[in-house]
Amino acid sequence: MIWLWLFFLVFAQDPLPEPPLGDVPSKEQLDIQVYKVSKVLRCPTCQGVSVADSGADGAKSMKARIQELAALGYTSEQILDYFVSKYGEWILLRPKENHTILWYSPLAFLVLGSAVLLIIRKRNVDVEASIDSKPEIAVPRTDSAGYRDSILAELEKED
Repeated sequence: MIWLWLFFLVFAQDPLPEPPLGDVPSKEQLDIQVYKVSKVLRCPTCQGVSVADSGADGAKSMKARIQELAALGYTSEQILDYFVSKYGEWILLRPKENHTILWYSPLAFLVLGSAVLLIIRKRNVDVEASIDSKPEIAVPRTDSAGYRDSILAELEKED
């Protein structure tokens, strides 16, 4: 049981090794900073709502932690990095700049797919036009009765 407590004490500490980079804000600045940071973070319970707009217990405790860190002088970036280190980048409502390609890739695939479909359609139209432009080969029709008579005549010669 003691090993469990030691493990908890060593590994369960908050990942804030750096000191606060900002000054201790005034009450108005603190409220503004808390609101801005909580507007960027996702509520872990609601998952589609920001911490500022959620009334869940998890969001309330996150708001309290944001306020505590901001009151100590941590900057907004440090607070966001703290929550990202705890929850992963999933906790951010908007991705960081290096992930914008993931947001625009569906649009790129749509444009690329449309271009491929247009090229295939154009090729099919060109093939149909080349088939239609070839002259038809005239096949002479034979009279079946005359053809039959000639076959019978040949068979009689062999006998």
